[in-house]
Amino acid sequence: MGSIKAFIASQIREEDGADSNAFAMLLGSVAAAIASAAALLDVNGIFTSMGSKVLALIAGS
Repeated sequence: MGSIKAFIASQIREEDGADSNAFAMLLGSVAAAIASAAALLDVNGIFTSMGSKVLALIAGS
């Protein structure tokens, strides 16, 4: 636990840490946008619907 605390403290102190922190925040924002878009577009519902149609086609043939 102490090594994680020391790593975070070193990232805050160092100038290079500011770049990595900004990149991490950007990456987190992109991940949140992708998750929001997936929820908005109901991706799970699309795959469920497609799966049931494929299974119906297979069962019908």
